[in-house]
Amino acid sequence: MVARKRVARYHPHHDDFMERPKMSPTYRQPLAFGDSWPPVVKGLLLVNVAVFALQLFIERMARTPSMEWQFALVPALVTLQGRVWQLFTYQFLHASPMHLLFNMLGLFFFGRIMEWHWGSRRFLVIYLICGVVGGIATWLAGMRSPVPTVGASGAILGVIVAFGLTFPDEIVFFNLFIPMKAKWLVAIYAVLNILGGERGVSYTTHLGGMFAGLIAWRWEEPRASRGRFHPAWKDRVRQWWQHRDRRRNEVRAKRVVRDREQIDAILEKINREGMESLTDKERRILDEASRKGE
Repeated sequence: MVARKRVARYHPHHDDFMERPKMSPTYRQPLAFGDSWPPVVKGLLLVNVAVFALQLFIERMARTPSMEWQFALVPALVTLQGRVWQLFTYQFLHASPMHLLFNMLGLFFFGRIMEWHWGSRRFLVIYLICGVVGGIATWLAGMRSPVPTVGASGAILGVIVAFGLTFPDEIVFFNLFIPMKAKWLVAIYAVLNILGGERGVSYTTHLGGMFAGLIAWRWEEPRASRGRFHPAWKDRVRQWWQHRDRRRNEVRAKRVVRDREQIDAILEKINREGMESLTDKERRILDEASRKGE
């Protein structure tokens, strides 16, 4: 039985989510429905559909899932025969039309926004890395397992994690009907995949892809638009350093004023009563000020 992976419980704010005329402060482009087919997402959709059609054709002609044994992720074959390409190719195969449909919906709704946000080249690299990391996690979890894993869910969940962290307050739909903020959707997916439970779903692949999406968000957002909501670490260090210098200057200025007031009071006392009237503490303050050149 194919150990497929599904992401079947998400749905953005449908057409409203894409047709709002205003631009979010962190989006590079307005969410216009007419611009809903950026090139990488379009290409990935076409490639996944074409590969699935080829799967069906070969299975019908050969009467065996031979394509899956060559290009699906079979950990035992990676370990024993060195088929390392399966760590990459498995994400373009799918187990059924519904499996393909739900994954492509996730790619369409979330992937196009992240492609606008990151840029096409960067988005493609991150998408593929999320898929590969999910494959590596699956292989490490069972190096001699003969069960094949197929599907783009690892890569797509990585993109969803990055989306939810970049735009945490955007409204999306969980399970097609339940509106919620994107950050809570990410939290729910994390919990569901940690708990697991459904047979035929590779939760390890999902978690690997989600982890890669988290790392990609941490790496990319300081260079994209995270600065408004999540200052990059360099900005935080610079802000802390500036705050520290400002506090030091304030303390130094207060100390100078206090010392000057003490010296003025001592000098006035000398004028009134003479040097003999000074206490030991006052003489010490006067000596220290004299050494400093005050």
